[in-house]
Amino acid sequence: GLKNKVLGHLNVMLQITNLTQVPLSMGLYLKHLDYYRATNSNTFKMRFFTSYVIMSRDKAFYSEVLGIKQDDFVNSTNFKKILGYYFPNTIMIVDGEQLKRIRKIVSKAINKTAFELIIPSIVNNVNYALKPSSKESRSPGVKEDSLANRMKTVDMLERIIFDAFMCLIYEWDPQNLMFDQENSKVLESCHQIGKANAERILFPIPLLWRVPTKKNRRYDEAARYLKEFIIKFIAEQKEVFRTKKEEVLLKKQRSLLQEMLLANELEEDEEGRLSDDELVDQINFLLFAGFDTTSSVLSFALDFLARNQEAQDKLRIEIWEAFPNGEEDIVKGGIEAIERLVYLRNVFEEVNRMRPLNPIYRDCIRDTEINGYKIKKGDSVL
Repeated sequence: GLKNKVLGHLNVMLQITNLTQVPLSMGLYLKHLDYYRATNSNTFKMRFFTSYVIMSRDKAFYSEVLGIKQDDFVNSTNFKKILGYYFPNTIMIVDGEQLKRIRKIVSKAINKTAFELIIPSIVNNVNYALKPSSKESRSPGVKEDSLANRMKTVDMLERIIFDAFMCLIYEWDPQNLMFDQENSKVLESCHQIGKANAERILFPIPLLWRVPTKKNRRYDEAARYLKEFIIKFIAEQKEVFRTKKEEVLLKKQRSLLQEMLLANELEEDEEGRLSDDELVDQINFLLFAGFDTTSSVLSFALDFLARNQEAQDKLRIEIWEAFPNGEEDIVKGGIEAIERLVYLRNVFEEVNRMRPLNPIYRDCIRDTEINGYKIKKGDSVL
């Protein structure tokens, strides 16, 4: 048909795929699984308009793309268009001296951030999800129920992990499991931007995104709300630094935003410091890069453990032996104690092997050949 001739495989993808019903990283992965199964291969080519995308999960293939053939490829321009549309200063978009400045500040901040801040948030939210509901909120005829039984696991985990990352970045727990309308607006704004990114992967044409359609206006409003929200937090933290700097410096655990502001202030070269726009975009990117993939990995992990009783029992024994008092010991032990759990680490390494959620997108800049596959200049590799 004419659509197939004009759009190529993109027309087929639009007919059978809806990327907006699950977190973006999970949706992309599940969509690609269908094509690996359909082609019965680990590497295949799809035509989008007049160009091609080569998709591969073959280690021998992508190892060369990232290794001995890396000079034949650059970061995807389409990826930069999509991510940079709302957040043009993010570390994944910029290059040259700006990249060096941002990387220096962000690296310092991440290395000093107290990741223990996420543990109490997760513990409290999980307890809340498992707690039997009150009689008033139960469905008719239901004797005992909990939020965990009423919600889809992927939705529940997304809210729990989003709150945890908010605690990590801002030391603020929005308590999304309680469905507070104002606090939930931040998560919903992230959802809208995620939907925009998912759709625009298929149509990476910025001119179309500027057309004032109802959908584009909704996405723009979500990005505007999220930016204003982050600007407000930055302003509040700057005021805290101005009035209570010594108190902040004496804290044993500081949020990511506090560490970024501190690293920025301590940068001796004023030209090496980040502007407010650059700070906003880094915080946005770290939030998106973290909560979406983390909640998806946890969803896959629980699915695998539910299907493998032996692994589930072995993991439960290891956790109880390390933390006999449960949540009290987990909060007290912190990240270091969790990282000492060998089988827990093995479980998540296996989940990441079987369900990799962090795609690498490259554009080919000169004709090349990898494992017998001919890749032309202008083609993309995912």
